[in-house]
Amino acid sequence: MAEVVTDDLVIRACWPVGQRGDARTSYSIPCFALASGVLGVAIIYTLLGSPFATLLGPRFSTVALFAWPLGLFAVASILAYWFDGTALIANRERIVLKKWFRKPKVVALRELGRIVLCSTDSDYLRGPNNWLPAILFFNRDGRCVMSLYSRFRGEDLATLWAMIGIKPEGSWSDRLRNSDLNQRFPGAF
Repeated sequence: MAEVVTDDLVIRACWPVGQRGDARTSYSIPCFALASGVLGVAIIYTLLGSPFATLLGPRFSTVALFAWPLGLFAVASILAYWFDGTALIANRERIVLKKWFRKPKVVALRELGRIVLCSTDSDYLRGPNNWLPAILFFNRDGRCVMSLYSRFRGEDLATLWAMIGIKPEGSWSDRLRNSDLNQRFPGAF
């Protein structure tokens, strides 16, 4: 649920899995807890002298046991960055995109010309269902001044559109390949 702090509307990205009730559910802590649990099991297994090495074979070497939890920590960190680390803060004068470890991007509402919703294919994930929802903010000259590839709840976005007074064009069912963005929006990128 979007929260209003003074005059600012704060909207946080949502995880693409089930949300409980009206509150925004964060899965970062369970992801880190799982990675910590696997790391704890690896440490105990190593401290006990690898008791199942003869039974399980050489597949469960010490390096492999520590590679799994480190990989889980990396995945949990990336997911936390994408979903818990993204927030839109808006008021009647500006929109601010905040992401962890990045300088906030500020766009004045008087500069915005239009907002477009679409889905784009992922450069990193290949497959038939790897479309990322995108919110593209264009200035009055047609340049894309801010692009956001995160999932937000529909009711939070409806509150945002009402607050800033700009109705978005398109929908997330409009699919565009990254290579076609320049053709669809000439000179924007």
